Amino acid sequence: ALRDKGESHRFMLASGRGWGASDVGVNIVPFGQLYGSPNAPIGHSSICSDGSVLSKQCTDGNASYSSYDYRNTNYLLMFGANFLEAFRPYNNNLQQWGYMRGVKTPKTRVTYVDVHMNQTAAASDRALLIKPGTDGALALAIAHVILTEGLWDRNFVGNFKDGENQFKTGQKIDPAAFTEKWVHGLIEWWNTELKDRTP
Repeated sequence: ALRDKGESHRFMLASGRGWGASDVGVNIVPFGQLYGSPNAPIGHSSICSDGSVLSKQCTDGNASYSSYDYRNTNYLLMFGANFLEAFRPYNNNLQQWGYMRGVKTPKTRVTYVDVHMNQTAAASDRALLIKPGTDGALALAIAHVILTEGLWDRNFVGNFKDGENQFKTGQKIDPAAFTEKWVHGLIEWWNTELKDRTP
């Protein structure tokens, strides 16, 4: 029925860990292509493990799983990273959660963003339940507020050469006016994408 409507791209074949093409006796990629969909196979590597490794490689050039300093973290803002149910490495996460939320002083504060209630959302200080597909808009709005209200970490991000916050809604900034430290392209990002992304 999808092909009859010209919507074969809406067809998706998803598989979990250990349920690849050989397990079901079908060569999934050609099947999806023959049907007319680029969305096959969407498997474990697409939605879990390899996505994490590839995103880290794109960020810092290191193709590996991330290792975070949870023991010294004072605030976690998580978008759909279901820390207590599905986020790897699971055993370590449970141990770190117990330390951050029970032993550590001050206790690590947690804001969790997702489209549905789950264990991580229930155990967080704040759960923001959003409509599917709006997480990007929320992240851009948060970044916009951090910059326009001068809340960024100047020791990490950098600062304006004159010390005055020039992040104003809708206004472009001369990249030469800002000295970056551990970031790259912040002003270009502001000028092309973020300046108009108001909350």
